[in-house]
Formats: sequence, structure tokens, C-alpha cells
Amino acid sequence: MIRCYSDVGRAGGRQELSLDDGCMQYDTAIHELMHSVGFYHEHERWDRDNYIKILWQNIDRANQRPQLVSDAYDQFGKVDLSESSYYGQVYDYYSIMHYDSLAFSKNGLETMVARVPEMTRVIGSAIDFSPVGDLTHSCENTNKSDSMKVKLKTMKKTPS
Repeated sequence: MIRCYSDVGRAGGRQELSLDDGCMQYDTAIHELMHSVGFYHEHERWDRDNYIKILWQNIDRANQRPQLVSDAYDQFGKVDLSESSYYGQVYDYYSIMHYDSLAFSKNGLETMVARVPEMTRVIGSAIDFSPVGDLTHSCENTNKSDSMKVKLKTMKKTPS
């Protein structure tokens, strides 16, 4: 069984992250590493309904990929605003943390569609980080003048 997963952020005294042989694609490794440092799925944002529509009737409740999660519905929940921060960033259809439109489909039909129709074909197509510009994040346990500026490059799959 292929196991590709990580807790979101550090959970307890240690961080569990699994990248079995079937997970050794660059984008999958980056996706799981992003979970390990605290990033949730883009399509789980509290405001996601403004950007995508979840097609619950097409989601495979039996989940033919048990290596990912016991209930596929878990992958489409929303993360409460009080439990997450998107640092003021807009919804990112290109995010490496976004599943594609057919994720967990039970019938070959889309499980999520973008509210902007032309974006449905690009969700889940990232193979690297998205451009977030300068993301300044100050931690409570550091000097407030210290901050981390992150510039991330973009590489996207060409949608077919």
C-alpha cells in the first residue's frame, strides 16, 4: 500500500511524514512537506465556496485509495478561519496544495469545479510552489523586527 501523508504542522513531540516509493514525485513530496510545516489544502479554506463548488455526489465515499484517508469526504472539509491563516493571500487555483478537479471521483466526473469555469482545468496542476510574492510572517516567539521573507517560484503543468 502506498502511503503519502503528513500531519498539518507539528503534532505532539514528533512529526510523522510518509513518502513511500509511490510518492517520490517532486510535487507530491513538496505537497506533503507543506503539510508538515502547517499548510492545509487550498480547497479546504474557510472561504473556498466563493471560488469552487464541491460536487459531493461525485465523491467516492468508499474511497478506492485507502492509503490517503479512510473517508474521502475528509479531504473536502473546510478548515475554520480560527485554525488557519492564509496570510492575506488570495485563493490560489494553482496551489500545489490544491487537489485536481477529479480527486476521489467515484464516476470519472469532477468532484470540484471552479466558480470561474476556465480555472477548473488548472486546479491541481501545480508541480511547484505558487508565486506568493513577499510573504512576511512574524512569529510570537521572535523579535518582532525579525521576519522571514519568502519568494517562491512557479512551475505549472500544462493543462491537457
